[in-house]
Amino acid sequence: MMKQAMVRVGTRHVRLLVAGSGAPALLLHGSPSNADSLLPLMERLRRNFLVIAPDTPGNGASDPLSPPRPEAAVYADALDGLLNVLNLPQAAVYGFHTGAVFAAELARRHPSRVTALVCDGYPLWTAAEAEELDERYLAPLAPRADGTHLSSLWSRAIDQNWYFPWHLRDEARRIDRDLNDSSRLHDRVMDLLQAGDAYRTPYAAALEADGTERLLELKAPTLITSAAADVLSQHLPRVPDGKRLRVERSEDAGRVFARTEEWFKRHPPAQAELALPPSLRRFIDLPQGQLYVEGEAAAAAVWLHDAGESSAQAPSEVAAGGTLRLDLPGHGLSTALWPETDAELLETLRRGMAAAGVDFHNCAISGRGLGQRVAELISGDRSALEAQPMRIPDIAPRWDGAHLSAAWHFSRFRSQYQPWFQRGAGTRLAAPLPSAEALQQKTFDVLRTGQETLAQTLPLS
Repeated sequence: MMKQAMVRVGTRHVRLLVAGSGAPALLLHGSPSNADSLLPLMERLRRNFLVIAPDTPGNGASDPLSPPRPEAAVYADALDGLLNVLNLPQAAVYGFHTGAVFAAELARRHPSRVTALVCDGYPLWTAAEAEELDERYLAPLAPRADGTHLSSLWSRAIDQNWYFPWHLRDEARRIDRDLNDSSRLHDRVMDLLQAGDAYRTPYAAALEADGTERLLELKAPTLITSAAADVLSQHLPRVPDGKRLRVERSEDAGRVFARTEEWFKRHPPAQAELALPPSLRRFIDLPQGQLYVEGEAAAAAVWLHDAGESSAQAPSEVAAGGTLRLDLPGHGLSTALWPETDAELLETLRRGMAAAGVDFHNCAISGRGLGQRVAELISGDRSALEAQPMRIPDIAPRWDGAHLSAAWHFSRFRSQYQPWFQRGAGTRLAAPLPSAEALQQKTFDVLRTGQETLAQTLPLS
């Protein structure tokens, strides 16, 4: 069974996906993605390995590193710290693109940690290429008050399927990838929105790494590979000759995954038991899925967010006051779906809060919108979750990216009117307009919630 976990490494929190048992395999995604992009490989390896896939620092739900522009060595040391926290002396390690750079650097700096290394799409840029990419490929991502940055991100996601590098839009750089599935473009934009401008940091670290020299220092048996369609397959001829380096081009990703499994079996680490120390940020396992909670165990107060939001939008005074926050089912990082009945919702929350160390019936529960209605339901008001007529914004992914703008302006209007679609002078709230950064978080949360769950919960808010 695939599970999310959250662990603390020093002052940072790291989100993981975990599956399987036995010899540990550490998988590192490319930027600006997250561990979810590695699910197909995890499904394959979980039959024979204990598979751990973290969101690398600053990506997904993992905290960033503290230096303003850390080098690849800092990422490698952070991974070494993660393995310490997880009580894993050794691991077989796989990395994709920027993840391949950090995987190789981990093996170089901490050779006793890595029994086998697979670098899938290892970038080996010339100095001129790296300089040009650092200046133009890593475009700043700053939210704009009018939301127009979202259309720029959608256009960039398309360009990344047409050209490599994406910002050099000429026939010499042309690639051909299927664009029939708008959800794939949507996922790419969501990765960028979640990371924000910090997406540039791991890219920059990978660009600055002198890959050729580092590869020659590796002591672990290393497979450097790439699917033929991967844009970085053109870098395979740049790999230097080394007695521990094997270079292969595979016909597709399936073959890369098969060779990764074979490589790990040939050079396995010792079996180990995974340690997951307690953390203020954690996932609660329930039959319906997982609930994400944040805050002290045995907290005397709980705060619940509105429909289409997450615990990340808790007011600063709530977050600072030791109040437990959780992502309601169907929202944020929680994988449990929104229940069909009030009774199922109450049971899900009762079990989740109990597992988080909170007495469901003897704590102060408050919230905003839907969260307040749920708090009233918990207190015994059976009419608290009665639906009201509500217009639902169309945020299902579209080929032209218009759903991004719809989510942005829904979030703006919702902050000013109640209900959001009645925009007369008499319905305007006495509330300041959120900053562009706050609107970005609201928009991201609405899009992450998705059309179906929003349609279920917005009329209850």
